[in-house]
Amino acid sequence: MKELEYTIYLKDKAQLSPDSYLLKFSSPELAGQFQPGQFLEVDCGGYIFRPFGLMAQDPDQGEICLGVKVVGPRSLYLTQLSLGQAVKVHAPLGQGFRLDGYEELIAVGGGSGIFPLYELLHACKQQGIQTYLICGFRSEREAYPRELFAPLESEVYFSSDQGGLDFTGHAGACLENFAADRSFSSKTLLAACGPMPLLTFVRDFARKKQVDCQLSLEENMACGLGLCAGCSVDVRAENGDISRVRCCLEGPVFDGRRLVFPTD
Repeated sequence: MKELEYTIYLKDKAQLSPDSYLLKFSSPELAGQFQPGQFLEVDCGGYIFRPFGLMAQDPDQGEICLGVKVVGPRSLYLTQLSLGQAVKVHAPLGQGFRLDGYEELIAVGGGSGIFPLYELLHACKQQGIQTYLICGFRSEREAYPRELFAPLESEVYFSSDQGGLDFTGHAGACLENFAADRSFSSKTLLAACGPMPLLTFVRDFARKKQVDCQLSLEENMACGLGLCAGCSVDVRAENGDISRVRCCLEGPVFDGRRLVFPTD
């Protein structure tokens, strides 16, 4: 059986916004093993591990990075780790993004949903795929530093509900504005990660434009191994039948146009 449990060590941390942090860990065994969109189950000092999407990996330096938004005591625990402190993780887990056959990627992220898209854009850069990134924030104050995205060599657009950035409005509206004078082809992939209203918007937009779409879901995943089935979601097959699949095992990245959301 493939090894799943590793110990990683905090190497550096930086605050990106009032409630979000970039955590860099030393992990020569794990760095380079992830596909974009896969995740880790992380020991956050509680009874169960918590899922976090991989943000970046550097096999040459033996490093992996997580973007963490503080939303409760477990995420707060991670951001308060001391340099050099050890953390147990289960990884790499889940199914990631699939890039074969694409020449253009438009990625849309809302808040902390931007983090799992970072490694995706990095993989596109390595494969010569043209990329565009739309980042949605509630306010200018909560936006991440623009220089964070410079290594990706992507066209980046910041949107904010309250204004003050490139576009005033939510990330979905920014996507519509971006696409107003553009055409899509079978070589274009639309990818997104973020809150459910954004994913629903992007899915419906992809259906309307008849463009391929892959969505990374932010479900609560207790075991991360498909054993508890507590993270099951609905997926529609080509014949129209709906089945329940495990987000942690068959996902967290799915063909977005086949996902069936609770609001449908």
